[in-house]
Amino acid sequence: MIRRAAWLCLLLPALAGCQCRTPGPVEPIELGLRVQPAELDFGRVLEGGTRVLSVTLTSATRAAISVELETEAPFEVAATAAVPGGGDLEVPVTFRAGNGAVEGVLRLTVGDRSAVLQLRGVGVRPPDCTPSGVCIVSVYSLEEDRCIESQAADDAPCDPDSVCLEQGRCRAGQCLGIARRCDDNDLCTDDACAMDIGCIHTSHVCPAPAGACRVATCDARLGCGEGPAPDLTTCGPQDCVEVSFCFEGACRKQPTPEGLPCSPAIACLPQAECRNQVCTRVSDADWTPAWSARLAGEPVGGLVSSGSTLFFSVCVDGGVLDAGAVDAGTDDGGSDAGAPDAGPAWWPLACSLSSYTGTGFERFERDGGMQPQDYADGAPRSVVAVNSGGVLVQRDGGLELRSPVTGALRHALEVAPPRSLLVLDRDRVFFWADGGVHAWVDGGVSLLASVDAPTSIARGSSLFAWNPDAGVLTRLALLADGGVEREELSLPNTASDALAVVQNTAVFGSVGQAPFFTDAGVVPFDWSGARVSQFLDDQTLSSGLATNVFYLRCDGGCGGPEQETHVRVFEPSTGGPLWEVPVVQPSFPGQMMATTLVEGRPGSFMTLLRAETDAGPRAYAALFSDGERKAVCRLPELSGAIEQAHFSTSALVVTVRRPDGTVVLESYELGALPVSRSSWATPQGVGGTRSDRQ
Repeated sequence: MIRRAAWLCLLLPALAGCQCRTPGPVEPIELGLRVQPAELDFGRVLEGGTRVLSVTLTSATRAAISVELETEAPFEVAATAAVPGGGDLEVPVTFRAGNGAVEGVLRLTVGDRSAVLQLRGVGVRPPDCTPSGVCIVSVYSLEEDRCIESQAADDAPCDPDSVCLEQGRCRAGQCLGIARRCDDNDLCTDDACAMDIGCIHTSHVCPAPAGACRVATCDARLGCGEGPAPDLTTCGPQDCVEVSFCFEGACRKQPTPEGLPCSPAIACLPQAECRNQVCTRVSDADWTPAWSARLAGEPVGGLVSSGSTLFFSVCVDGGVLDAGAVDAGTDDGGSDAGAPDAGPAWWPLACSLSSYTGTGFERFERDGGMQPQDYADGAPRSVVAVNSGGVLVQRDGGLELRSPVTGALRHALEVAPPRSLLVLDRDRVFFWADGGVHAWVDGGVSLLASVDAPTSIARGSSLFAWNPDAGVLTRLALLADGGVEREELSLPNTASDALAVVQNTAVFGSVGQAPFFTDAGVVPFDWSGARVSQFLDDQTLSSGLATNVFYLRCDGGCGGPEQETHVRVFEPSTGGPLWEVPVVQPSFPGQMMATTLVEGRPGSFMTLLRAETDAGPRAYAALFSDGERKAVCRLPELSGAIEQAHFSTSALVVTVRRPDGTVVLESYELGALPVSRSSWATPQGVGGTRSDRQ
């Protein structure tokens, strides 16, 4: 706008002293106005938002004043304002926030004179606010300069964390849903939903017909029925001399044909066949793993299983040095009473609980970043026992009970009983500490009974504690009302620290066994004729039918090339020997790594041995029964690097270190081999009767 002074300057250029410039800002009072406030500070405003403040213009004269208003983005104001004579006018000024601090001016012009007001504001770009969970809303608070979480509104849609739920709706901050329908309208399938998979449909098992040469059938619309068995279906008793076959729906006896299967496959051995009227099977074969999985780190603390599901700890490389400090408890070899350890030892950087199914499916394993199954302090732990109630894990100075489904921590306890004094029973943990046997359940600890320092506690039909110094076996029967019924059995001169329990019978390693509710005392095992150099009590296997005790025979000195490992199998009630067999000897060398009882013949067992041969390390499993080595299964050559081994109810599982340093989990199926489900676990973490190691 060209002001009057400028026009005069253009028209009268010859006048001395005329200068062509616009007058600078003046004080508002010179415009006839008083202005409040002297400046506008809009403060912090969210990016994209607006804030409006007002400036009050007051006429200092009785005449009305017309004011021209001007500013620049991000500030906005009306172009003109009319201030009444002697009155006030509030003029709104708007700030449209961007990202960052800005300054500007509001110019007030009356006639050819102007005054300015300082304008300031800060645009704030909010951070991304990610909710910590489903049914949580996270909103940035400008006042507190942080994200604030709150529960989502009830009935807000959400995605349930289980594929077995659908139509999720928020309720009090939790995402709830209704059960997913998995019905496939097929009467020949059983429909269910698995949390990690979704709908699954398994074949429905129809009841077997009572009549011979009849088989169950199933129709998707009608369900179970029956029909004639296919011709040549076996029926009735059979052996390698005579067999019964179905012909046209009737069962008929026939001479057994050559090559007829007579026994199912076990471990590496194929099914047996009838040859010359005798059931014949090869006695040795190569064993191929059913599946293998590369592990993300180093397995530590042994392998433990519940059914066919495997659990163990795994750690990644690296860590901190403990410099041989005094610790609070135990290591895998037994109690160190909290004494200084052997010196510098590296602790892994991060450890967690891992689990695999019997088919090789990875349920959970460390994959970088905190997961529920991770150990918070990163230190290694040993999996002591597992069942449907939980996974019992021992760390230096404490115990943890973890979910068998997710590996998440349920409860932690600061106590360090020796591993041989831990028993897991459903979701209860029993241990000895401070002069008594305690129960740990649901995070709380209660004293069951005062018991002088035992060397072992075990779980049979009741809880048992063994004190060899006093020669007292204490039985603690757990009553339905939560109480405890206590009884004691005096067994003087029983020189054994080991204890295993089968029902109400206590087995004391190589010494003998004692039925609790009789006055027979300890029935000693008969060792006549045996050349025993050293008993291996911690590898004793026992069932209701027999007790297997392993021992070393060292004619040329233990540890030498002539050392042999033998087993003697005893009849429970008399303590007399049933049979004996050498397990490891120069002609069949090796180191026992894993052993499990096999049902059928009393004392039958399978053991995994690792041997150093001229061709390099090799591992093989051998089946022993009735005083003979019945079968040998050779593992692949790479199995020479086996470091851990475990017999589950359906497989032999090993960890193998490959030449490149990686560790692989391998599983070898046992097939129809009936591994005992009632036995306990030995110190190697394999099937046996050491209930204090279960």
